[in-house]
Parts: sequence; structure tokens; C-alpha cells
Amino acid sequence: MAEIGPLQTEATDAYAAAAAAQAAVTRIQPQDPAAWFRLAQFQTAASDTAGAIVSYGKFVELAPDDPLAGKVKDEIANLKKQVASGASG
Repeated sequence: MAEIGPLQTEATDAYAAAAAAQAAVTRIQPQDPAAWFRLAQFQTAASDTAGAIVSYGKFVELAPDDPLAGKVKDEIANLKKQVASGASG
């Protein structure tokens, strides 16, 4: 059985690569709320909490009436609590 540590590192690295690719999409389509939402999801999975807060915020800014906006605001609050407590993701 494989060790959990290296597998977690590989997964985090894969999510970081996905976040980098998705960031390119947000540069091409900066007014696309779905692009920002996906970026935030990848950033969260890659333990980039600060980046996810910014990206989720951009989603809410672009789509304040989206059905997910309320849940995204809750997620932003949770992520900010993690940052305040020193947790990384």
C-alpha cells in the first residue's frame, strides 16, 4: 500500500497545475464567473487558501445573483477563518 503523504503531495501538485491552467482561462475570460469559480475550487484543493478567497470573491462580484453565491460567501467566510487560525487548507 502506498504512503498517504506522497500521494497527498502528488494530488496537491496536480491541483496546483490545474489552478495554473485555470488562471490562464481567467486572464482570457476575466468576466466569466464560472472560470473564477473553477479556479477557486482548484486553489482550495491545492491548499491555496488566500488565492481561493480572492477567486471566490471575484465569482460573487461577477454573479451576485447566482444560486451558488450564498454558499460561496459562506465558503469565503470559512476560508478566512482558516487563514485567521493559521490553517493552510
